[in-house]
Amino acid sequence: MAMLGELTIDGKAYTLDDLTLGELEALEDHMGLPISQVDLNSARAMRFLVWLLKHREDPGFTMEQAGEVKITDLISEGEDENPPADAGAEDVPASDETDG
Repeated sequence: MAMLGELTIDGKAYTLDDLTLGELEALEDHMGLPISQVDLNSARAMRFLVWLLKHREDPGFTMEQAGEVKITDLISEGEDENPPADAGAEDVPASDETDG
């Protein structure tokens, strides 16, 4: 059973349920709240989670770099991938194209 869900960063999916107790404790310390009260959708929590997950792969990854990740590069569980910029262009109703 998923408790925390998943986070996709730059196209790579991370399962937050795989966080260690030490990592969860670090998140609690960073947020100043018990994990049950941490809003994982807050910018502060997201930045810390991005740092934590990317730092696992690259120990040189910094909190400053985590802060530079765009919200559009993050996808939480249940959200669809961002469609390409031209997606839906063909779905424009004919009446919108010929108004006038």
